[in-house]
Amino acid sequence: MTKSLLLTALLAQIAHETNRAYCQSIGDTSQPSWDAAPDWQKESAMKGIEGALAGNTPEQQHQSWYAHKEADGWVYGEVKDPDAKRHPCMVPYAELPAEQQRKDHLYSAVVKAAFGALTDEQQAPERKVATRAKFTVTGVNPDQGTVNFHPVYSDDPNSENARFFAATPNGEITLRLVRTGVLANFTPGEAFYVDFTPAPK
Repeated sequence: MTKSLLLTALLAQIAHETNRAYCQSIGDTSQPSWDAAPDWQKESAMKGIEGALAGNTPEQQHQSWYAHKEADGWVYGEVKDPDAKRHPCMVPYAELPAEQQRKDHLYSAVVKAAFGALTDEQQAPERKVATRAKFTVTGVNPDQGTVNFHPVYSDDPNSENARFFAATPNGEITLRLVRTGVLANFTPGEAFYVDFTPAPK
């Protein structure tokens, strides 16, 4: 195992044990110790390290976790069941209970603090971080298989759309989709978050 992977594994272990202690504090005793954790749980913890160090928000951390779980076949369930691949946190970040949202805040904070303590640098090196915009569907052309998007707008200065418009007042995205049925996922007037995450070289 390379030095980088060893550091990632150590950070994941620290974050996992911190998360386990927090879960116990809110009455959740289902979390095993790192040594007893199954491989899928360790892989999930390690996958979140890069995003945390890159500056992902707690919401983005949850979205990354959600996408990883969904790709592996997990779905929502009121009770966590690894065998059936069901998890109560398989919901959008905004729908998580407050104590579950705190887990994502705690995870990011612990990873960054541990990274600074375990390396010669006092803070993570400068990295390109993900950029988020919010666009609305302005046109769907089934004949050409295209979807057009423009930035959201709102007259309410306190709304989320107004904040996104202030950061991205102009622009256009056109997607040409080739998979049958995908166009049905887009309806004019519907808004979508658009994340630009640097890809590894």
